[in-house]
Amino acid sequence: MKTRKPLFRYADGRVPNTLAMTYALLGYIAGLALLFPANGWLNALGTLLLGHAMIIAAYLIHEFAHGTIFSVPKHNQWAGNACSWLAGSCYADFQDLRKKHMRHHVDRADVITFDSKAFLKARPLWFQKLVVALEWAYVPAVELIMHGYVIVLPFVTRNEKHRARRDKVAQIMLIRALLFGLLGWFSLKALVLYAVAWMLMAHWAVDLVDESGGWVLYFTVDGFGRMWFYHMRRDEVTALELLLVTASTAFAGGLMGPWAPAG
Repeated sequence: MKTRKPLFRYADGRVPNTLAMTYALLGYIAGLALLFPANGWLNALGTLLLGHAMIIAAYLIHEFAHGTIFSVPKHNQWAGNACSWLAGSCYADFQDLRKKHMRHHVDRADVITFDSKAFLKARPLWFQKLVVALEWAYVPAVELIMHGYVIVLPFVTRNEKHRARRDKVAQIMLIRALLFGLLGWFSLKALVLYAVAWMLMAHWAVDLVDESGGWVLYFTVDGFGRMWFYHMRRDEVTALELLLVTASTAFAGGLMGPWAPAG
């Protein structure tokens, strides 16, 4: 008789991983609800809570890609797709995300289909300066460019694999456009604050801080649903950045810690 696999891959990860997933979902819902009241303090709290819930969802996408949460791969895929909707990276196929991220570890390189540096260098000087100015103002312009690229890619490429996703991407675009349109209809303020929360996630979704070597390792989930990693020397990071990196790392590490080891 075939033994049934336990739901969670690690027995001691049942509680912390359940808490992390619950926080991502309920924090998303509660944060969204707090964007509506006519109270600036509640709106600010909701924006931060929503953004942080997205960050935890991004952490979880990474762990689902590594298969460290559930025992059955399909369960990791389903949960990874759900968290991708929370983090806004649902335009990419989760299996593609997982395969490319595995190559990131095996080949010790980021596998990309869009070279953002080459793209920006080929743009007019005024466009480059605009992107730099937006990034200086903590608007994730490069992330937004890449997010837009993955949305239009199936409709402009000759690659049959990408073209095959046109219907699915169109459906996702329609669903999200209707949802955001409905959000804006109820409250334009809530729609703007949601965008702010997403941009906070795009900037501050962090993987870990190397405590010993003086290096900070960021990761963000871009429009491809891929984890992008950035190394910076600790002395090159502003005090605010280091505070947010450390706080988010400590929070997520406290929830997932050794039960969901980063790859």
